Amino acid sequence: GVVPGDVVVLEYWEPARTPASAFRLHLNRVDCAYKQEGLAEFDFSDALPCHINVNCPQGSAWQQEKRGVARILMDFSNGAAWCTGTLIANSNNTFEPYFLTAHHCQLILLVPNFSLWRFDFEYEAPTCAQPATEPARRSVLGCERTAFRAESDMLLLKLNPLPNDYSFYFNGWNRSTATTQPHGTFIHHPAGDIKKISVDSQVLTIQPLQINWGSFYGISPPNSHWKVIPDQGVFQPGSSGCPLFDPQKRIIGQLHGGITVDQQPCNVISTFFGRFNQSWDAGTTPGTRLRDWLDPIALNNVTQNGYTRPVLSTYTISGKITAPKGIPIPQVRVVLTGPRPDSVLTDSLGNYSFKNLGAG
Repeated sequence: GVVPGDVVVLEYWEPARTPASAFRLHLNRVDCAYKQEGLAEFDFSDALPCHINVNCPQGSAWQQEKRGVARILMDFSNGAAWCTGTLIANSNNTFEPYFLTAHHCQLILLVPNFSLWRFDFEYEAPTCAQPATEPARRSVLGCERTAFRAESDMLLLKLNPLPNDYSFYFNGWNRSTATTQPHGTFIHHPAGDIKKISVDSQVLTIQPLQINWGSFYGISPPNSHWKVIPDQGVFQPGSSGCPLFDPQKRIIGQLHGGITVDQQPCNVISTFFGRFNQSWDAGTTPGTRLRDWLDPIALNNVTQNGYTRPVLSTYTISGKITAPKGIPIPQVRVVLTGPRPDSVLTDSLGNYSFKNLGAG
């Protein structure tokens, strides 16, 4: 990830007596950001003051759903940028790490390197107050692109394996063709800052006209987006891709962009979210729609509830190899069999250890 300061020390540990030929270190790339904007514009505490931290009263009913939302530090061939997205449930109620964000996020700079995209979970203020120091984040590094559709601004990623000691929430969804919703809520990371929440207490409607995003971002067709005007909280660059929830706390879209009053960024005229149902099966192939990935058993349900992946218990198997008189024996290969085969060499004291093993 990103390390502040001018010096980085890489420290490598190996068992004693390991042959020198066993060690290989390859540095593929180092990015040095000599200005804040050089890496990714904005960061902690750079969001507008009119944002609402997710642990303020407005977010009290969203403590479960917020655990699925993450900040994305996106790596490109010519720099980096921020977006937001969420883990998303499937009809099998399993824990495949599918992650919904916005199609245009992969277009912000040149040639996305998905293997280095970083997903920061639990990056939030512990209370409603803005913290004086940056809170810790729990990150997952790397993903692969699964599907995308420009018309509804949908990008579905599959994250690398999720750490066992994180408690993740997979947010549910609603693919109904309804053209209104009583109200809506979105959770996001504006300007790459800590997690915020925005609320529209009015009726959500469909944008009936096409939306011209300018330049290479293209034009969204009529009726492809929700129009939302938040009356609590706002949005900013970096919020893109965040989930829009219906009153039942199910995803109905992801943020594409919006309009604010000139010179008054806290005064939002409208925001537009690509409609989830338009991303479901409007595409012609699995790579252009959500249906194949989020309904693998073809239940054809209109809605899917969210669910938690609890913290998974892990175990360590360790021991020591010695001669009959207790003299440690180094460089003995110990082999682990079972669901996750592995092998290690004992160290100079004869010790070996297999860590982070699942039960069985």
